[in-house]
Amino acid sequence: MRVRNTSAGELWFPGVVDGSETASRYPHYLPSIRFVPTGDVVAEPLPAEDPLTGPLRPTDLQRLAPGEEFDPAEPGRFLPLSTFANHRPSRPGIYRYILTVDTTGENPATWVGTFGHQAYAGEILPLLTKVPRVRTTATLDLEVTE
Repeated sequence: MRVRNTSAGELWFPGVVDGSETASRYPHYLPSIRFVPTGDVVAEPLPAEDPLTGPLRPTDLQRLAPGEEFDPAEPGRFLPLSTFANHRPSRPGIYRYILTVDTTGENPATWVGTFGHQAYAGEILPLLTKVPRVRTTATLDLEVTE
């Protein structure tokens, strides 16, 4: 997955952090997988086991100049999307991978985390104003033959 800045100015964009995949906090990275022949959802995030989320830190955001891109699930820097990483197709057919990315949360409290966020408030709150407020969905069809 890649996020590219197609605007004329600099912006900041978040990577996948704890709570992103379960919509427990912004940014939301909401994955699902459908088996196209039947329309059945075969994989989606489980409900959050723990509503606690760590603080959003400046390193959880990527500065992007016009034309620059990054992987918001970059191993070692951000969290993986477990729904995609752990799915193993059970039968041949076409699987539709769907990812909705949502950064529309205007209230900083829905971003900063539920504990420890005070330590980064002075750094993170100004950066959040530079995150574009978007909601977009991407799909990828994958055909499994065996």
